[in-house]
Amino acid sequence: HIEIDLDDLGVRPAQASVPFLVGGHGRRVVELAARRADVFQYTGLTHAPVTGVPGAGGFSMADLRTRKAWLDGVDPSDRLVDRPLQLSALVQVTHVGDDASTHLDEAVERIGLPRDDVEATPFALIGGLDQIVDKLHRLRDELGIHHYVIRDAEGFAPVVDALAGS
Repeated sequence: HIEIDLDDLGVRPAQASVPFLVGGHGRRVVELAARRADVFQYTGLTHAPVTGVPGAGGFSMADLRTRKAWLDGVDPSDRLVDRPLQLSALVQVTHVGDDASTHLDEAVERIGLPRDDVEATPFALIGGLDQIVDKLHRLRDELGIHHYVIRDAEGFAPVVDALAGS
């Protein structure tokens, strides 16, 4: 049990309860999020057991579907979460525009996964405006993701504007 004195934060929350986000990859983290968090954040990076070097071990849609299945359970009695839980993704790379193919090639090389995996994952949002909007809708429907953390807010603004109208 953790308690934080609001006076120690230096700011006052705008609402009565401050949402608590837990992100991760492994079953124990998913279970912790299901029990305690308001938001579970899918993350794509895993750490090598011996060296601790981060890698894209959790980027594949199969890995994401596994985590979603843990949350949902095989039947209602297996569900880890029995209350509203927002689902989120921590995006590693974005690019919105017509020249997305070059950026996708760079991401494939940097991440070290097959192109199909990089195109499908929520951790790389690269493509034309309509492609990304369609992808976000598919990811919402399949994985329940409604919340994204984006590093390039200005570059991603056209997607936000397009989604605001849908």
